[in-house]
Amino acid sequence: MKIRVSQYFFRSPDEIGFDNYLVLVLLLLIVVIGFLATITNYALQLSWYTTLSTAISTAVFLPIYFYTRIRRRYIVSKYAIVIFSLLILNIQWFINYGSTGPVLYLFIVLESFIIVFFKNYVKLAATIILLVNITVLFAIEYYQPGMFGKYPTDFARLSDLYIGMIVYFLISVYLINVAVKFYVNEQKKAQLADKLKSAFLANMSHEIRTPMNGILGFAELLKEPNLNGDLQQKYIAIIEKSGTRMLNIINDIMDISKIESGVMKISLTESSINEQVEFIYNFFKPEVEAKGIRFSFKTTVPFKESIITTDREKVYAILTNLVKNAIKYTDRGDIEFGYEIVQRKKTQLLQFYVKDTGIGISRESQAVIFERFVQADIADKMARQGAGLGLSITKAYVEMLGGTIWVDSEEGNGSVFYFTLPYDTCQQVK
Repeated sequence: MKIRVSQYFFRSPDEIGFDNYLVLVLLLLIVVIGFLATITNYALQLSWYTTLSTAISTAVFLPIYFYTRIRRRYIVSKYAIVIFSLLILNIQWFINYGSTGPVLYLFIVLESFIIVFFKNYVKLAATIILLVNITVLFAIEYYQPGMFGKYPTDFARLSDLYIGMIVYFLISVYLINVAVKFYVNEQKKAQLADKLKSAFLANMSHEIRTPMNGILGFAELLKEPNLNGDLQQKYIAIIEKSGTRMLNIINDIMDISKIESGVMKISLTESSINEQVEFIYNFFKPEVEAKGIRFSFKTTVPFKESIITTDREKVYAILTNLVKNAIKYTDRGDIEFGYEIVQRKKTQLLQFYVKDTGIGISRESQAVIFERFVQADIADKMARQGAGLGLSITKAYVEMLGGTIWVDSEEGNGSVFYFTLPYDTCQQVK
């Protein structure tokens, strides 16, 4: 429930950045504070204009919050928070009993926001304006005390201050916990990335040496003068297999280099997804069944409706990488892949999946599984073939085609890789 609420209200820090995530959180907290303050003022039977002044916060900042969340104009929202907060605090200073009320503490909160979210001269200018504003307010209160009302009772005054302090205290605790949790997670990701890179270097050394040893060793054996025909063909087959493995490693490195340098291009053509799915199934079927694993696929639309405009070769590479990955990490059980049509924000998408009953992926590894040089079996880095580039290339291809990719997995209980592609049918293009 907590995860769903967080996703609905705030979006993900990984998706929009931690600073922007905090902007959304703060906007929503301002709305909550205004709402709670309105209820408190009403319960304490303070004047109607005092109650109305706190309701203004909710009325002003709720639309700003939804504008920020939908349009993602975070820099505009940062300035809006400062400008509208300053205006509202000035109004509430006069209505909510000046320095004797809880409004004073909100100036400190506003200054904290300015320090965190603005830089250089903007931060300096905003701080000076805020200090001048507070000085003027104190001067007016000192020289014109008649402009400020008084709490009806000491109980109302103390209750208002106490409730205000409790609310600000809880908000501070929440924000500090959010910040600490985020930076701890980032630290863990960095440590895991270092571990994964070390594993990759060791694994890459193994990956290159193994086929090279196969090629050189069996090429040397071919020089034997009394070598019979069967052994000769066997040695040649091993050399070919080793050469193919070496070529795959080189191709992966070249692909990731093109992706990183931005020279990888897409070529849009008409392509039948059903045809590609069936081809991949027939291609891998002997290899999968040789391991004693059940292999199946599922297509959900007729052949004609499966023809879309996309990059055929990249779709083939994506599905191939994911199926090969499932075969590599599955020793028994099932592998199933296919797709279905889903609706997301009034847009039709093809949602593909590759499901296996293999070793699964730990939560730590899931956070970086699509990064370069990463494999799921970090602890046993020599156990599986592969340079750890496949999923990184796959992710890049999916995003180039306008889709997204993610994984749902539990260590020891298999994995399901999902990715989406736009359902751009030929009829729609024409």
